[in-house]
Amino acid sequence: MNIGCFLRITPRVGLNSRCFSIIFGNNLAKNKYITPTRDLILQNEKLKEEIAVKEKSCGIEDPEQAQEIIHKNSNPRSLELLGWNKPGGFTTLHEKRNFFNRLNLDITHRHTKAYVENIDGDIICYAATTEHYIAKRLHSTTDVMAVVNIAKTLAQRLKQIGIERVHWFTYQNRTTEKMREFEGILKNNGIILSELPTRIIQGPSQTLPPPRKERKLPVKLQCGTKRRGTIARKNKRTDFLDHLITDKF
Repeated sequence: MNIGCFLRITPRVGLNSRCFSIIFGNNLAKNKYITPTRDLILQNEKLKEEIAVKEKSCGIEDPEQAQEIIHKNSNPRSLELLGWNKPGGFTTLHEKRNFFNRLNLDITHRHTKAYVENIDGDIICYAATTEHYIAKRLHSTTDVMAVVNIAKTLAQRLKQIGIERVHWFTYQNRTTEKMREFEGILKNNGIILSELPTRIIQGPSQTLPPPRKERKLPVKLQCGTKRRGTIARKNKRTDFLDHLITDKF
């Protein structure tokens, strides 16, 4: 039976995939040349659903419904760890304030204290011989062994709070045994006694500022320059001709 003959016999009958499979067999119904329209529509719908799922998983949305992406940094110390936005301090101060965290060591006649303060002046880590659990295990609270134990305790506490870099500057003599032991113990325990240098963006800025206007120095103006534009100037030649014409008549 020819397909043309069947269409001529039943012109008003709607053909679907089931009719084609009954008349021509399952293999013929899925041929690429005579695939029914309904199968194409269903296949397109499935493809659209798959594409929508993949776009949603990739974060691709409809541009009309797209919203602004706001990134919130959950680590407040990211700029500090990367070296950006480092405080500059003031040039008129005796003690420089160009640091994130500064290490201090105070050795008095009775106790040894070491602490780390931030740029706001808050003490974030502290170790001293005034603590009972440290002092009772020391023979003296001001000798070299006291400084060594304070350095070990401070380094351990700094690691526990997540600080590995501190700014270290002192006016004391750094060649003494106490200072050399203090710095050496901190370095051996993984504390770096210097912060990252301030990072500056290199190259021209993306938006250049407007050019500066040229400065005009004050100059003494002459009388003619001052009166320029204030007095109505007369054309001498036209005035002379007008005078002659009026005299003749």
